[in-house]
Amino acid sequence: MHLLAVLLATNEALVKTLEKPRTDISAAALRNARLPGSNELTMVAFNPAKQRTPFVDFLSNAMGVVENRPGEAAFDGVVVLFDSTTVQDVTGIRDGVFAGQVDATYIEDRESFLIRHFGRLLTNLAVLMRTMSDKTRMEAAILPAKNFDSEVFRRFMDLCQTQAMAVDFQDRVVPALTAVTKLRGPRRRSKYPTKYFKDERPSCYQYGPEKHSWFETGGEHSSVCTIRGMFRFGVPLEPQRHFNVTHATDNVRISGSFRTCHDSWLVASERTHLNMFSNDFAK
Repeated sequence: MHLLAVLLATNEALVKTLEKPRTDISAAALRNARLPGSNELTMVAFNPAKQRTPFVDFLSNAMGVVENRPGEAAFDGVVVLFDSTTVQDVTGIRDGVFAGQVDATYIEDRESFLIRHFGRLLTNLAVLMRTMSDKTRMEAAILPAKNFDSEVFRRFMDLCQTQAMAVDFQDRVVPALTAVTKLRGPRRRSKYPTKYFKDERPSCYQYGPEKHSWFETGGEHSSVCTIRGMFRFGVPLEPQRHFNVTHATDNVRISGSFRTCHDSWLVASERTHLNMFSNDFAK
């Protein structure tokens, strides 16, 4: 498994510690995380106070994105360790990468700091990956974040965004995601046994088996759209698969306004269904 770990901080001494050529922080962080199997960790650092490039563009390039289009999958997981001065740089992609916030104002031993905190973040990413290895849980975890209207789902999303560094992350994330799977069931007044994730709109979301299209890039789409289309909390998505969104009642067409991946609006009127990707691109 090849993982990408990114340090996002304005503490230049911490950034330089990660970039020092003769240190092997990546190997030490992997040992600290105690990940099973054979793993490789690529570590990069970004100081927004020293760079003109927006962090999301730096990150997409590091992930192998070319001209805002996903390339070959270079990484099996992505984590970002950020400090309180860089919160705004990750705000739009918190559901894309597995990100943990740390206090980097005063650090006595910078190498140990990086090893310990990246180790914890990698440990919890591995927990999330194992939890999502179940097909139903995986589908529940990658529902379109801006459009699936469910308090249970929002609690799961908030947990992964705010508690990524928690020591008891496993004890909390498993029941939180299991609760989302309980939203899955057949449509109302339907004679068919097909199961969907039903939200409070009410709409039904079925993860389609077809792989016939990609989410859009270019135009109004940004690196944020692409990152969120490639990963959900640092876990790789299948970018050619989407959810089929229908009304919760059989034989009723779907209408309404839906947020897109770059926060414009798609207005649907009497549609049989929408094709909606995990990053909320819909057509």
